[in-house]
Amino acid sequence: MIYRMMKAEYAIQAIESQMLKVGSMAELNDPSDCAPVITDLPERYDDFPDLALRHIFSQVAESLGVLSFTVAIEDPVLWSHYGDSHRGVALGFDFPASEQPRPVRYSDDKPQISLWDIDTSVDAALTSSEVLFTKATSWKYEREHRKLIRLTDCVPRSGLYFYEFPKPTLKCVVIGDRCQPSKTYFYNLLVARGFTEVVVRTAVNIRHSFKIHIF
Repeated sequence: MIYRMMKAEYAIQAIESQMLKVGSMAELNDPSDCAPVITDLPERYDDFPDLALRHIFSQVAESLGVLSFTVAIEDPVLWSHYGDSHRGVALGFDFPASEQPRPVRYSDDKPQISLWDIDTSVDAALTSSEVLFTKATSWKYEREHRKLIRLTDCVPRSGLYFYEFPKPTLKCVVIGDRCQPSKTYFYNLLVARGFTEVVVRTAVNIRHSFKIHIF
């Protein structure tokens, strides 16, 4: 099971619409994310290697979006950072093997990719490498799993893109310790939207431990 954390209002919208908002590759919260070292650059880029990076990855951002998930559902830091300070919700998914998000690799060194490995299909070359799935070691606590989505496969709305997830993939809803909508509210919402087999749980802060317990 992998989880996507968000504010409670966004979780409600996701259940109602059966869609998740897709993140932009150009607006990731770490500017070093998806910004590899490009090798074998032509001489004209010797003094301005960042120009090559911006040019290439502007093409990637125009064709690909990203969905981030985590398996660290019992980490209070994740609930603080991505679960609206424990007021939010985590939606638990189980995707088919062929569609499983890929675990992110954490490293002290940026990944490298040769310009010769990037052909006219830029996004295909990058998704087959570690470039879009490597982050700095300090992000390791996130235990992120990343799913890349072609924007042409998304639903556009008001300048944003949304991924319509198959209904059977949603398996669990975990509400944060401070979440205002109750378990009963989410049960009723899920049933009303045809999610009759989704389990609703609560992430509780235990007094004697820093870990989150899921009930």
